[in-house]
Amino acid sequence: MLLNQRYHAFVAHVAQLPAEIRYGTAIFFAMRLFWWLWGALVSGLVRVSLPMQTWMMPAAARLTGLAGGLLEPWNRWDVLWYMRIALEGYGPHDGRGAFAPLLPLLIRGISLLMGGAPLAAAALVSNLACWGSLVLLFRAAEDLGVDGRRALLALVSYPLAFFLFVPYADGLLLCCALAAWLAARSGRWPLAGLLGALAVLTKVTGLLLVIPLAWQAVTAWRAARERGGQVWWPALSLLLLPAAELAWVLQRTIWHGQGTALTLAGVLTHLVSPDFRIGWESTQFAWPWAALASAVAAPVREWPRFEAAIAAVDLVLIAWVILALVGTWRLRHPGLAWFSLAVVVANLMFVVTDTPLIDVPRRCLLAFPLFLAFAALPPRWMRLWLLVAWPLQLILSVLFLNWLMVG
Repeated sequence: MLLNQRYHAFVAHVAQLPAEIRYGTAIFFAMRLFWWLWGALVSGLVRVSLPMQTWMMPAAARLTGLAGGLLEPWNRWDVLWYMRIALEGYGPHDGRGAFAPLLPLLIRGISLLMGGAPLAAAALVSNLACWGSLVLLFRAAEDLGVDGRRALLALVSYPLAFFLFVPYADGLLLCCALAAWLAARSGRWPLAGLLGALAVLTKVTGLLLVIPLAWQAVTAWRAARERGGQVWWPALSLLLLPAAELAWVLQRTIWHGQGTALTLAGVLTHLVSPDFRIGWESTQFAWPWAALASAVAAPVREWPRFEAAIAAVDLVLIAWVILALVGTWRLRHPGLAWFSLAVVVANLMFVVTDTPLIDVPRRCLLAFPLFLAFAALPPRWMRLWLLVAWPLQLILSVLFLNWLMVG
């Protein structure tokens, strides 16, 4: 009897929570448990033998027991770089200078508080960021008149959404971006600027948040002018974003010795730093249309190599992204549409020789209006997409777990 009363009291308490908390938390825990179990299952059943290179070795001792069984399968690719930076810093010139500092700093700080468990600390940061992203995406959707539940479903069904549950920077970047935009929508400009700066320090593409924030700032300025007042907070707050990037470039250049030329391109992206060229010499600049043309030809050019299949999958995902880009204009918020376009175009400008679009679909996770636009489509489109997206996400996650793709 007492247990039944407590259960009903708990249900009543949960029902009183804001909808974004209820639905965001429910989706997070369901997907979090699924990806942990899926990683453990795949690691136990699917074994691909690959020669382990030096950079593929973890910087910290492997976790054992239950924590090791759940976390170690996802300790792949960029996770290793973030862990290495958290433990060793940016000193060695092996490509790590291409990674922004916020995530490694958080991993290091939380690891010290936890008594030295960097992978567990990285998992904690990524999980909190993922949960925050889901809660904030629901709120952003409802703010724009879109069904928040469908927006969450659109995000977690995206074939590379599992990266939000992995200690990559994408979840933290998405969380900061959504929080900054919502803060700007509510007129809290100092907070919006601070959150935008944190996004920039998570990944350089966070600089593109200037577009929706500036649009919101102009809207606020016009409203204030109609009331006979002037508001300068928005403009001052927006300066925090380029200031954060400039500060990181200066620190990387002067203290870490990651290059001496402070060109415009050096401020806009970490990928042109000499340190990046050491680790990823196959990455190069290209015009977006040239990248797409190369991507269309890649499956045929690379056949029958494994890269042909990855290039074909990337083409499918970019086709989805382009279709969703068109839908962002139906949100009636041009700032978000231009922001999404800028994210996609910026990422298309960096191509890899064999698989031109590798990493591009994952980096498009930052363009959260894509998922809002897709959620606004008729339900039949969502059902059709789910039939394709979920199996594809499972396949890609298996490849990631076995060192066969980056993202």
